[in-house]
Amino acid sequence: MSLTWLIGPAVVAAVIAAIVSVIGFLMNRATVRRMHTEMLAFDEKQAERRVTAEIALAKRKGDADIDLAEKKLAIDQALALWKRRVDLAEETLADFYRARAIIDDARSPVSLGGEGHTRQREPGETEEAARLFDSYYRTVERLTRLIQRIAGIQKRVLYKPLSSRHELASRLSRSPAICKVSDVRKARTK
Repeated sequence: MSLTWLIGPAVVAAVIAAIVSVIGFLMNRATVRRMHTEMLAFDEKQAERRVTAEIALAKRKGDADIDLAEKKLAIDQALALWKRRVDLAEETLADFYRARAIIDDARSPVSLGGEGHTRQREPGETEEAARLFDSYYRTVERLTRLIQRIAGIQKRVLYKPLSSRHELASRLSRSPAICKVSDVRKARTK
Protein backbone atom coordinates (compact mmCIF):
# COMPACT_ATOMS: atom_id res chain seq x y z
CA MET A 1 0.00 0.00 0.00
CA SER A 2 1.32 3.13 -0.99
CA LEU A 3 0.63 6.50 0.46
CA THR A 4 -0.33 8.04 -2.78
CA TRP A 5 -3.67 6.40 -2.90
CA LEU A 6 -4.36 8.03 0.50
CA ILE A 7 -2.85 11.38 -0.40
CA GLY A 8 -4.73 11.77 -3.67
CA PRO A 9 -8.25 11.85 -2.20
CA ALA A 10 -7.04 13.97 0.75
CA VAL A 11 -5.58 16.52 -1.61
CA VAL A 12 -8.74 16.58 -3.68
CA ALA A 13 -10.80 16.98 -0.52
CA ALA A 14 -8.50 19.73 0.68
CA VAL A 15 -8.71 21.55 -2.64
CA ILE A 16 -12.49 21.21 -2.68
CA ALA A 17 -12.63 22.44 0.92
CA ALA A 18 -10.40 25.36 0.02
CA ILE A 19 -12.60 26.22 -2.95
CA VAL A 20 -15.74 25.98 -0.81
CA SER A 21 -14.08 28.13 1.86
CA VAL A 22 -13.10 30.76 -0.70
CA ILE A 23 -16.61 30.73 -2.19
CA GLY A 24 -18.11 30.97 1.34
CA PHE A 25 -15.71 33.80 2.16
CA LEU A 26 -16.59 35.69 -1.02
CA MET A 27 -20.32 35.17 -0.47
CA ASN A 28 -20.02 36.20 3.17
CA ARG A 29 -18.00 39.26 2.18
CA ALA A 30 -20.56 40.26 -0.46
CA THR A 31 -23.41 39.75 1.98
CA VAL A 32 -21.68 41.75 4.72
CA ARG A 33 -20.85 44.50 2.25
CA ARG A 34 -24.39 44.67 0.95
CA MET A 35 -25.79 44.74 4.50
CA HIS A 36 -23.28 47.39 5.47
CA THR A 37 -24.18 49.48 2.38
CA GLU A 38 -27.91 49.13 3.16
CA MET A 39 -27.26 50.07 6.80
CA LEU A 40 -25.28 53.15 5.73
CA ALA A 41 -28.03 54.16 3.30
CA PHE A 42 -30.65 53.69 6.05
CA ASP A 43 -28.55 55.66 8.55
CA GLU A 44 -28.05 58.43 5.97
CA LYS A 45 -31.82 58.63 5.34
CA GLN A 46 -32.48 58.66 9.07
CA ALA A 47 -29.91 61.44 9.57
CA GLU A 48 -31.43 63.49 6.73
CA ARG A 49 -34.93 63.00 8.16
CA ARG A 50 -33.71 63.96 11.63
CA VAL A 51 -31.97 67.09 10.33
CA THR A 52 -35.06 68.03 8.31
CA ALA A 53 -37.28 67.45 11.34
CA GLU A 54 -34.97 69.48 13.60
CA ILE A 55 -34.87 72.34 11.09
CA ALA A 56 -38.68 72.31 10.80
CA LEU A 57 -39.01 72.15 14.59
CA ALA A 58 -36.55 75.02 15.03
CA LYS A 59 -38.45 77.06 12.43
CA ARG A 60 -41.80 76.36 14.10
CA LYS A 61 -40.30 77.17 17.50
CA GLY A 62 -38.84 80.41 16.12
CA ASP A 63 -42.18 81.35 14.55
CA ALA A 64 -43.96 80.51 17.80
CA ASP A 65 -41.47 82.63 19.76
CA ILE A 66 -41.99 85.55 17.38
CA ASP A 67 -45.79 85.20 17.60
CA LEU A 68 -45.58 85.00 21.38
CA ALA A 69 -43.33 88.08 21.54
CA GLU A 70 -45.70 90.02 19.26
CA LYS A 71 -48.69 89.04 21.40
CA LYS A 72 -46.82 89.99 24.56
CA LEU A 73 -45.88 93.35 23.04
CA ALA A 74 -49.50 94.02 22.03
CA ILE A 75 -50.73 93.06 25.50
CA ASP A 76 -48.04 95.19 27.17
CA GLN A 77 -48.96 98.17 24.98
CA ALA A 78 -52.66 97.71 25.72
CA LEU A 79 -51.89 97.44 29.43
CA ALA A 80 -49.75 100.58 29.36
CA LEU A 81 -52.51 102.46 27.52
CA TRP A 82 -55.08 101.19 29.99
CA LYS A 83 -52.89 102.26 32.92
CA ARG A 84 -52.46 105.73 31.40
CA ARG A 85 -56.20 106.03 30.93
CA VAL A 86 -56.91 104.87 34.48
CA ASP A 87 -54.32 107.29 35.87
CA LEU A 88 -55.80 110.10 33.80
CA ALA A 89 -59.31 109.18 34.93
CA GLU A 90 -58.20 109.16 38.57
CA GLU A 91 -56.45 112.52 38.21
CA THR A 92 -59.41 114.02 36.36
CA LEU A 93 -61.88 112.73 38.93
CA ALA A 94 -59.75 114.17 41.74
CA ASP A 95 -59.54 117.46 39.82
CA PHE A 96 -63.31 117.58 39.43
CA TYR A 97 -63.74 116.99 43.15
CA ARG A 98 -61.28 119.83 43.76
CA ALA A 99 -63.14 122.02 41.25
CA ARG A 100 -66.43 121.29 42.96
CA ALA A 101 -64.89 122.27 46.29
CA ILE A 102 -63.41 125.42 44.70
CA ILE A 103 -66.76 126.41 43.20
CA ASP A 104 -68.56 125.68 46.47
CA ASP A 105 -66.02 127.85 48.32
CA ALA A 106 -66.33 130.61 45.71
CA ARG A 107 -70.13 130.63 45.93
CA SER A 108 -70.11 130.75 49.71
CA PRO A 109 -72.18 133.70 50.95
CA VAL A 110 -69.67 134.35 53.70
CA SER A 111 -67.49 137.30 52.80
CA LEU A 112 -63.96 137.67 54.07
CA GLY A 113 -62.75 141.19 54.71
CA GLY A 114 -61.77 143.11 51.60
CA GLU A 115 -63.32 140.77 49.04
CA GLY A 116 -64.99 142.44 46.12
CA HIS A 117 -63.40 145.84 46.70
CA THR A 118 -60.91 145.45 43.85
CA ARG A 119 -63.72 145.92 41.33
CA GLN A 120 -63.56 149.17 39.42
CA ARG A 121 -66.65 151.14 40.10
CA GLU A 122 -68.67 152.64 37.34
CA PRO A 123 -69.27 156.38 37.40
CA GLY A 124 -72.61 157.25 38.93
CA GLU A 125 -72.91 154.01 41.00
CA THR A 126 -74.75 154.43 44.24
CA GLU A 127 -73.33 153.00 47.46
CA GLU A 128 -76.13 150.45 47.61
CA ALA A 129 -75.46 149.29 44.00
CA ALA A 130 -71.70 149.24 44.66
CA ARG A 131 -72.19 147.00 47.70
CA LEU A 132 -74.46 144.68 45.70
CA PHE A 133 -72.02 144.49 42.76
CA ASP A 134 -69.10 143.95 45.17
CA SER A 135 -70.95 141.01 46.74
CA TYR A 136 -71.40 139.53 43.26
CA TYR A 137 -67.82 140.29 42.33
CA ARG A 138 -66.30 138.44 45.29
CA THR A 139 -67.28 135.16 43.62
CA VAL A 140 -65.44 136.27 40.47
CA GLU A 141 -62.41 137.27 42.58
CA ARG A 142 -62.34 133.89 44.30
CA LEU A 143 -62.61 132.07 41.00
CA THR A 144 -59.90 134.27 39.49
CA ARG A 145 -57.54 133.37 42.34
CA LEU A 146 -58.26 129.69 41.80
CA ILE A 147 -58.33 129.77 37.99
CA GLN A 148 -55.02 127.87 37.66
CA ARG A 149 -56.48 124.86 39.44
CA ILE A 150 -59.49 124.85 37.15
CA ALA A 151 -57.24 125.28 34.10
CA GLY A 152 -55.40 122.09 35.14
CA ILE A 153 -58.61 120.14 34.65
CA GLN A 154 -59.15 121.59 31.20
CA LYS A 155 -55.55 120.81 30.25
CA ARG A 156 -55.88 117.16 31.29
CA VAL A 157 -59.13 116.76 29.39
CA LEU A 158 -57.67 118.32 26.26
CA TYR A 159 -54.32 116.52 26.36
CA LYS A 160 -55.35 113.01 27.31
CA PRO A 161 -54.35 110.31 24.75
CA LEU A 162 -56.13 110.88 21.45
CA SER A 163 -57.05 108.36 18.81
CA SER A 164 -57.24 110.90 15.98
CA ARG A 165 -57.07 114.57 15.00
CA HIS A 166 -60.87 114.54 14.61
CA GLU A 167 -61.23 113.63 18.28
CA LEU A 168 -59.01 116.60 19.23
CA ALA A 169 -61.12 118.94 17.10
CA SER A 170 -64.32 117.71 18.69
CA ARG A 171 -62.82 118.07 22.18
CA LEU A 172 -61.73 121.62 21.46
CA SER A 173 -65.17 122.53 20.17
CA ARG A 174 -66.85 121.04 23.27
CA SER A 175 -64.44 122.41 25.90
CA PRO A 176 -65.90 125.33 27.82
CA ALA A 177 -63.83 128.48 27.70
CA ILE A 178 -62.73 129.75 31.09
CA CYS A 179 -64.49 133.00 31.85
CA LYS A 180 -62.31 136.09 32.23
CA VAL A 181 -63.04 138.92 34.61
CA SER A 182 -63.26 141.37 31.71
CA ASP A 183 -66.01 139.20 30.13
CA VAL A 184 -67.99 139.43 33.37
CA ARG A 185 -67.67 143.23 33.40
CA LYS A 186 -68.83 143.44 29.79
CA ALA A 187 -71.80 141.21 30.48
CA ARG A 188 -72.72 143.16 33.61
CA THR A 189 -72.71 146.52 31.82
CA LYS A 190 -75.05 145.31 29.06
